[in-house]
Amino acid sequence: MIRLAGSAVTGFAGTTVLAGLGLRTDRARIAAWSIAIAVAGFLLASQTSTANASTELAAVLSVLVAVMAVHLVTPHLRGAEQSGRLELANTGIVGRWAPLTGGLSAAVTAIVCTSALLVVALESAGSGFAGSARLAAGTLVVGLVFASLAALVCQYVDDAAAANGLSLVAIAAAGLLRTVGPAPDGAGVGLLGWLSPFAWSSEVGSVESPQWWPLFIGVIVVVALLAVTYWAVGRRDLGVGARRRTGGGEPRHTGPLPLVLRERQWSLISWNSGVLGVCLATGALVGQAPEFTGTGADFETSSGLFLVLVALLSAGYTVIAVQRIVLDEESGATDAILSVPLSRSGWFRTQIMVTAGAATCLTLIGGIGFAIAAASARSDAGAAWNLLVATLHVLPALAVIIGMAAWCYGHAPRAVNGLWVYLAYISVIAMFGDDLPVWAAILSPFAQLPLLPAEPFAVGPPIALAAIGAVLTILGAEGFRRRDIAYPSVPA
Repeated sequence: MIRLAGSAVTGFAGTTVLAGLGLRTDRARIAAWSIAIAVAGFLLASQTSTANASTELAAVLSVLVAVMAVHLVTPHLRGAEQSGRLELANTGIVGRWAPLTGGLSAAVTAIVCTSALLVVALESAGSGFAGSARLAAGTLVVGLVFASLAALVCQYVDDAAAANGLSLVAIAAAGLLRTVGPAPDGAGVGLLGWLSPFAWSSEVGSVESPQWWPLFIGVIVVVALLAVTYWAVGRRDLGVGARRRTGGGEPRHTGPLPLVLRERQWSLISWNSGVLGVCLATGALVGQAPEFTGTGADFETSSGLFLVLVALLSAGYTVIAVQRIVLDEESGATDAILSVPLSRSGWFRTQIMVTAGAATCLTLIGGIGFAIAAASARSDAGAAWNLLVATLHVLPALAVIIGMAAWCYGHAPRAVNGLWVYLAYISVIAMFGDDLPVWAAILSPFAQLPLLPAEPFAVGPPIALAAIGAVLTILGAEGFRRRDIAYPSVPA
């Protein structure tokens, strides 16, 4: 306790104000995350009919809640320190532990609201109140575990993107343990699997033999993580991690490729880790209940559709990455970089190559995780190879979207924003194409490919789509070489 102007200021002074600010800042994101996860829970629960799918459904929803918790915690802790907002807040009467407590409030509120909405959504889907409450309780504890873990990571990492990426790596590792750690007899969860919090939520949400004691394990883990986090806050300087880097200076770059990779390294880790965790959980669900994508759907059709959705997620990353490149250009960063002996073609080639490589890697990692989980759930090693081939099969369609983004950046940078409308169109075609006229899917590259592994392979469409993507990229490079570079506006 600190004495200030004759009044007692505790370590939690200002917590209410900072918590209110965090909730006000994140109110739209909290609502969007909570509603989206609840809707996903309703759709999945209403389509799955097998009893053993409830444990896999609990794992899928727990992964989504964990990803939400990480994305809500990191900006208020490490992000606030990195941007200087926390230093500004500390000019008032703010206790040592108030920023941590206030920063966790948004995530805790979102987790509680999501769990409450899941009870309503799952009961509406026919899961019953008792089963819905158990599953929601499991996701609640898992969300609190990863929110606490993200808060701890923020105390030891100097960069917000790095903290976010490492936390998502933990989610992916937990999903992998949950997938590859079954009991020796193939029934239930083995010793290795119990190290994953997702196994705890699965056991709590089980229909046949629900267990409550995993919740107490989760509560103990949350308390332990928070204790270490508050201890670390009291023993480090503001704005830096608890462990400082020693020796050496900033790395020296010998070309544009190391610079671009260093700028995107933690973003790539974050995306790949989050996608891997979701795909591992979803693969187990598809292996147990393939009809989750529609009544009567078989395993091959459901798997092919999900791999298309993974490729669309990678396409979303492509659009976000190119939008970031456009913002760098408008801020003047691109002009500064091109002031050194570096050709426009070389800079464009590096940016698009890294973006395309990242999107491809994202699709492959998601497909591999999905294949491992689905094949493990079905005890069918051959299914893994078929799904890996299907993952490679969607890459030419992704190349078309990458080419479109490259063309927009080379000729009309602001047109990149319009690609979101195109991705929405492709998503609708992928999900509801069977109920739409045939001509409606003519502009979707994924609709031109056979849906592997449910349909036979054809050589022509992948080659044609890959060629279209390459031509669009070449045209984009030529446009970037000829057009003017945007300069930042200077106020008069």
